[in-house]
Amino acid sequence: MSEQPAQRDELSTNGQFGGFRWVVGAATVTWTDGLCRLLGIDRKQASPSLAALAAMLHADDRQRFRDMLRTAGTDKRALDCEVRALRGDGRAIQCRIEVQPELGPGDEAIALIGIVQDITGVRRTEEALRRSQSVLRALIDAIPAAITVKDRDGRFVLVNAYEADYHGQAVDWFSGRALADMFEPEVAARIAARDRAVVESGEPLEIEQIEAADRHGRVRTWLERKAPIRDESGAITHVLTIDLDITERVRAEAASRHSEALLQTVIDAVPALVSVTDADGRYVFVNAHSAAYHGHAADWFPGKSIEEVHRPDYARLLRERDARTLRNERPVEPYEEVYTESDGRRTNWLSTDVPIRIESRSPQYVVSVSLDVTERRQNESAVRESRNLLRAIIDAMPATVTVKDLKGHYVIVNAYQAHYLGRPIEWFEGRSMADVYPAEYLRAIEERDRMVAETGQTHRFYETDYRGPDGQLSSWIGIRAPIRDGSGNIRYIVSVGLDITDRRRSELALEQSERRFRHLVESSDVVPYTWDIDSRRFLYVGPQIERMLGVRPDILKYEEQWLSMILPEDREAARQHAASFNDGPRDEYFEYRVLRPDSRVVWVRDIIKVETREDGSRVGFGFIFDITESKSREQQLAQAQKMDAVGKLTGGVAHDFNNLLTVILGSLELLELSVGGDAQGLARVRLASEAARRGAELTQRLLAFARQQMLAPRIVNLNECVARMGELLRRMLGESITIRMQLAADLWSVRIDPTWLESAVLNLAVNGRDAMPDGGTLTIETANQEFDETVNWQGTEIAPGRYVALLVSDTGTGMTPEILARAFDPFFTTKEVGKGTGLGLSMVYGFVKQSGGHVRIYSEVGLGSTVKIHLPVGGATGEGGRAERGVPEQAPAGKETILVVEDDASVRGTIVAMLQSLGYRVLTAADGATGLKAIEQHAEIAVLLTDVIMPGKLNGPALAREAAKRQPGIRILYMSGYAENAFGPGGVQGTGNDLLAKPFSKADLARRIRDILGVGMA
Repeated sequence: MSEQPAQRDELSTNGQFGGFRWVVGAATVTWTDGLCRLLGIDRKQASPSLAALAAMLHADDRQRFRDMLRTAGTDKRALDCEVRALRGDGRAIQCRIEVQPELGPGDEAIALIGIVQDITGVRRTEEALRRSQSVLRALIDAIPAAITVKDRDGRFVLVNAYEADYHGQAVDWFSGRALADMFEPEVAARIAARDRAVVESGEPLEIEQIEAADRHGRVRTWLERKAPIRDESGAITHVLTIDLDITERVRAEAASRHSEALLQTVIDAVPALVSVTDADGRYVFVNAHSAAYHGHAADWFPGKSIEEVHRPDYARLLRERDARTLRNERPVEPYEEVYTESDGRRTNWLSTDVPIRIESRSPQYVVSVSLDVTERRQNESAVRESRNLLRAIIDAMPATVTVKDLKGHYVIVNAYQAHYLGRPIEWFEGRSMADVYPAEYLRAIEERDRMVAETGQTHRFYETDYRGPDGQLSSWIGIRAPIRDGSGNIRYIVSVGLDITDRRRSELALEQSERRFRHLVESSDVVPYTWDIDSRRFLYVGPQIERMLGVRPDILKYEEQWLSMILPEDREAARQHAASFNDGPRDEYFEYRVLRPDSRVVWVRDIIKVETREDGSRVGFGFIFDITESKSREQQLAQAQKMDAVGKLTGGVAHDFNNLLTVILGSLELLELSVGGDAQGLARVRLASEAARRGAELTQRLLAFARQQMLAPRIVNLNECVARMGELLRRMLGESITIRMQLAADLWSVRIDPTWLESAVLNLAVNGRDAMPDGGTLTIETANQEFDETVNWQGTEIAPGRYVALLVSDTGTGMTPEILARAFDPFFTTKEVGKGTGLGLSMVYGFVKQSGGHVRIYSEVGLGSTVKIHLPVGGATGEGGRAERGVPEQAPAGKETILVVEDDASVRGTIVAMLQSLGYRVLTAADGATGLKAIEQHAEIAVLLTDVIMPGKLNGPALAREAAKRQPGIRILYMSGYAENAFGPGGVQGTGNDLLAKPFSKADLARRIRDILGVGMA
């Protein structure tokens, strides 16, 4: 306690320090003189108190000062704080106040002693230092290089922003970290070794091109410099490292070196002497060819004068040229010179000189380029000699020879051509064909040239007639061919013409002789032709081919045209047959099918005889026969023979079986009488008799198929017979089957056994019911039909005449083509065992055939079946019938456009022929999609004549609906082998449109077309 006054006096003498003593609980405070000076107040005027002292502090700092005093007194410990004070002269200062408690006897704080220090200067110095460090930091961070400072232990002291960003870390992350925290062990060891080398040597270290991968895996190239940092005593305390990224510079230098090497390679590859001389006439550069020509290495030339390289006379010439080039400051036009080599050879050179400047207004160098053209000049001389020889050969040819460019201008004309046209050869050069030929010939010549230019093919052996300047008509045979340049592009057309006037006269005489024979041949129905085996061209085709196959003879020229007409399934065999004639002369015939343009298929037999002429050429003389009708008859005959053979066999078996049944039934009747009262025996005899009678019925069906049953024909009306069966059919078929009868009015009468007719209808009805296990509709329809000779296109054997048609249709499961082909075979059935004998349809077939009629089945799987029976008219007016008509009415014609849609090509072709013979314009389609396109493209279509069942998504009714949307006024007429009413009430699928039943005659077709058009018969 005794030292405290002395301490206060010491503090009071220092202007930077001051002191005060405050007795706890007292109102006043003792201030030292130093505190008054520090605060800038007069001691005499001061009112020393804690309140006065606090009032001189910044308002924000006063409470902190009071809290410090209270805590120091309470806790009896020394405390300090920094505050801002306002001096008496108005100047603000920064102070540091320390207080210490003065303890009394009872160890209680009796007073607080405070020391106040003015630290304003210290804080200003510290702030200046911070600003300096910030500027230095910003400067370091702005340097585009990686900068680090590490201590002697290898720990980072400073890292700039570039280095931190390179590693993807914040700057303050590096402080105190070692190399191992940032790099792989091997990399860290190399860096540490370089740091040690700097510390140990005390010298800076610079290393170029250190390669390292950055954090993105990209390899960068660095220029590194390390330097020691020393303290005041000169001891090394830290290592400074600066790494500059020189990746782009390295790449640019490599690219420059590559570019220079490439340029050197290119210049060395130039097949010419290239050199560069300066304004003093000394060589700066020569390429490899120039060095080799002079017999020195390329690096021998730099610095050598022109005189050291060339002989004196030529050196003077070169100096004059270089001086003139530099003086004129423009390139010299290429010039040619002859140079005498050291061995006496004379060589030709094509040269040029170009002045160049580098960072100077005037040219400093001359680039000289010389190309050895000696061989070229020698070749040109040889070409001139060859051209003269060729000119002489062309002029000596007894034929016209011309060469024209692609614009039709003459390049070469030989003497024969010039003489024929009465002009000198020089007159033709550069002239066009329009200057040479009259207009009536010009177009044909231009067309031939155009064909050769476009196809690139030689046009061989074409014949033409030309009337020359003398007015005489001459005949020529020509050849045209393209002439190509080195790149394969056509540049010219060469034409060669041979005068064949005399030969033509001889041929005309021969043609007149042959014409009479040809007239005899062409008047027949056989197509004669002549075929060149070697060129595969037709030399002659008879005009009958247009009538037979619908193709004009003048159009048919080549084998491929002919093959394209043949059906695809026969085409390859026909091609092989034609190719077989390459083996030598032979006589052959071949049969195949041809598709006419109107879609009709024609069977032909092609007979050819091949002969070899004296000149070795081979020619075939052939004849083509239409065997379509013969093929149709063959197929019908084969079917008829099959059915007849089966019928004969079946009839024979049935006849013998009838004899056996007669014995069996008679014996059973006698046995029944002898059995007497034996009830069990009598039952067995009657059971056997019933089985025998069923066998007899089976035999009758066999006889019906064999057409050997006993018939009692008479004139009847089918409508009446069918109508009488209505009730019987309803009971027999059951309620699940709807029976619809469509019986034609004024039905013609037929001569037939009505009992067997009813049996046939019952058989067909039962078959229809079995095909509709879930119920359906059975349609029975009758109609009058009249056929002419055109009916055979349907593949039937119906003779022309009038018939009554009976159609029985069902909406059942239908039959596959395989089942349909065997439907009439005896004992063939698809029913379960015990549910059918397989003789129902066979009996119907035999009955209809024996009655002189025809029967056919139309069926589609999933749609149902129609059995169509045609019975010949009885001849006289019969029961409910009408009298026959005498002369058939004429088929009405028209001029409207009709679209025929039918998938069967032969049927489609025949319908087209019928309609065209009636005067109609006919369009065709093989399916619904194609038909719909035709409707969209042809607004003039008046009638759509379409088959009901067709492949694809658009069948007949669907096509009709789409057609009506696009052309509301179009008329629809269906064709089908089904009964007219087998598709529901009102016609096909209930649309109310008409249906034409197959087969139909030309007259039927004509009447239905006129009816549907609403025009009526003409």
